[in-house]
Amino acid sequence: MARFPVSLVLALSISAVPAAAQFPAFTLSGDDVGDFHGYAVGDAGDVNSDGFEDFVIGAPKDDNTGNSAGSVRIHSGADGSVLYMIDGGGTDQLGTAVGGAGDVNNDGFADVIAGGPWHLGIGPIQGTISVISGADGSVLYQIEGPNTFSFFGGAVDGAGDLDNDGFDEFIVGASNDDGNGSDSGLVYVYGGIDGALIYMHSGDGIGDQMGSCVAGLGDVNNDGVPDYGGGAPLDDNNGNNSGSAQVWSGIDGSVLYAFNGNGADHQFGKSMAALGDVNGDAHADFIVGEWHDALIGHHAGSVTVFSGIDGSVIRQHFGQNADEEFGQSVAGIGDYNGDGIGDYAVGAPGGGASGEVLLYSGADGSQIGSAGGTVAGAEFGAALAGGMDVNNDGLGEFIVGAHLTQNATGEATVFSSISLLGTAYCFGDGSATACPCGNNGPPGVGCGNSTGGGAGLVAGGSTSVSADNIEFDASGLLPGQPALLFSGMNAVNNGQGVAFGDGLRCAGGTVKRLGVRVPDSAGDASWGPGLAPLGEWGPGDVRRFQCWYRDPNGSPCGSNFNLSHGYEVTFTP
Repeated sequence: MARFPVSLVLALSISAVPAAAQFPAFTLSGDDVGDFHGYAVGDAGDVNSDGFEDFVIGAPKDDNTGNSAGSVRIHSGADGSVLYMIDGGGTDQLGTAVGGAGDVNNDGFADVIAGGPWHLGIGPIQGTISVISGADGSVLYQIEGPNTFSFFGGAVDGAGDLDNDGFDEFIVGASNDDGNGSDSGLVYVYGGIDGALIYMHSGDGIGDQMGSCVAGLGDVNNDGVPDYGGGAPLDDNNGNNSGSAQVWSGIDGSVLYAFNGNGADHQFGKSMAALGDVNGDAHADFIVGEWHDALIGHHAGSVTVFSGIDGSVIRQHFGQNADEEFGQSVAGIGDYNGDGIGDYAVGAPGGGASGEVLLYSGADGSQIGSAGGTVAGAEFGAALAGGMDVNNDGLGEFIVGAHLTQNATGEATVFSSISLLGTAYCFGDGSATACPCGNNGPPGVGCGNSTGGGAGLVAGGSTSVSADNIEFDASGLLPGQPALLFSGMNAVNNGQGVAFGDGLRCAGGTVKRLGVRVPDSAGDASWGPGLAPLGEWGPGDVRRFQCWYRDPNGSPCGSNFNLSHGYEVTFTP
């Protein structure tokens, strides 16, 4: 099926809408220079079955077990901690691709898949994948690519339960496989129940590199079975390296749709992702990236949202400047803005000052947000995933990789949903004023306490003064010890904080006490709704919030009390 562009005027008007910055819930860095941490990121599902969806990060150049053996970390969505770490072997570069695999072994825990395409088997660059149990971090399946020089495992994803046996299937791309000519590429689909090969799809011809991306797409044709797709960005159907993508039926592996890029070197099919039903026709829709589209400028890039019902174009978005590479990555991010319809994100590592990710409404395509990198040339936005609900608020979050940050140590950041209402600041991880006795906490929380962690603070509900339904949740406190939520007019020391007890004082000026709570056995405590009379704020007021808490047994600096990071909220009528 050919691809027909929608109105460029409409696409440009949508892209021009100003976007707000998003809240970084967690920022995780690699261990060492050159690890490429964040080269691949993924939504892991609820791996540990705690009600919070988790995420996975690949570091393919990690040297823990050998030069570029690679590693994969599966992180808790609840607090960002590492649940499991899996190292590659040899020169596998495990973590080049990562993703959620669904529940492969039908044990009630979400599993994870990771690719190591540089694995040496009977020959070079044979590739390998590992399917990792969410229950205990063990390897359920390790499959070696059947052919040399195939780059097997360069792309991976979960497919859903294609055969209705209760075990989810998974997809592997091998973009350099020679199944239909040199580097034509292959896409493999394996059964979750036994790891057996179910389907295999080749590129059209020499050099297509089918399988450069793969994606589980949900039930595109509404036949009760999930479907899946793959991209061949170097296909020549509409000019040299114009690119193509295909969508296959989960029932029998037949081609449902085939699309071609719009011109030479556009490389349509560089990325692909499921969106859910964005147009309300009961068919799952999807998005495909064309990162070298030159309609606006050289390699400005574009993305196209397709209807699952017939493969027609719902809408397109274009990069606005040359070399943005808009569409190098794409992701469905779940219902990010709370309107009941899934939204999506597009990565543009050459956009903005230091790379950026743009967020769009699934309902109408309007831009609803953006996130920018902090270091030029770090490839922020080259890796992107979304849809996980890490704070269990019913709305989706997304994760962005920047693998060249810190001399290629690399990092990945989870950006939280807009329901968090405000902006966190003054962290105890070394990014603000130094913690009093070198007691840094993990990223995204306050200074370290006697548990080895730190306290975090988030808000839910709304910023409406008339509704007065804002609620604050603190975690990482000391169970059974009193904790006080307070507000202030000012961000102390320009938001960097000053040493106070074992932590940092981040909120000050006309302080209002908002109540004392005793944290539960997990160290969690909550305040609200009904806080406006205590805090005395009105529409348009900006308040900074912080949680003070007791830490009487073995506090790092001996002060016996500590604080969370700061949290800023602007109130509305």
